Amino acid sequence: MMFLLFLTSIQFWYRPDYGIRRNIDMSLCKILAFYYYLTILYDKDEYYSTVFLFCLCQICTLYIGEMILVAMYNPKWIVLHMAMHIQMAFFLPFLMYIL
Repeated sequence: MMFLLFLTSIQFWYRPDYGIRRNIDMSLCKILAFYYYLTILYDKDEYYSTVFLFCLCQICTLYIGEMILVAMYNPKWIVLHMAMHIQMAFFLPFLMYIL
């Protein structure tokens, strides 16, 4: 599923426009987040789901900040977007397999 998300993201960023490709990318991202939450909720302890929810809130905060910067036409929005990617790339394997 992560590889499918990678492919949809690459397809969207090849020519970024707010059309069907972005909607597919965002939908797959939300489905994947929900899938990982259910996996953590059913397979792990309450501690893991609490950590996941805190990180999800942090990602939502980064996303809101990114949308504010986009609305202000500030090119620094990419920093917040990459912070979201980096956090999820390191957070999920740590939470699901290492912790």
